[in-house]
Amino acid sequence: MPQEIRVLKCFSCNKFQSDIVKKSKKWNCKVCGELQSVQKVYFIGTGPDCRVETQRLNMLESEETLDKNKSFPGTAQSEILKSHQGTNIRNLVLPRNQSGANGKKSEYFTENCVKFP
Repeated sequence: MPQEIRVLKCFSCNKFQSDIVKKSKKWNCKVCGELQSVQKVYFIGTGPDCRVETQRLNMLESEETLDKNKSFPGTAQSEILKSHQGTNIRNLVLPRNQSGANGKKSEYFTENCVKFP
């Protein structure tokens, strides 16, 4: 008999996740580590079914937040994009080292690169 898996949403990071159905009403978020109680179950099924549903729900959620960010022009992301609007990508990234790959980031980026936290 396959295990029952459920899809839950974290209140802290707003990510949908799959979790094994247990007797306990508590669960830990795998992304942010918050211990929380089950408020709403979005889907119940087998592992592969829940994985697909979790991916679909997270994609819908990210598309909604992306649409909200596009509608507000004062967001930080749009300000960064405006500041680099006329910049050519070749000015931001150096070509790979021809002698071999060291894996050092400093070889690939210039001083003009945007650093995100």
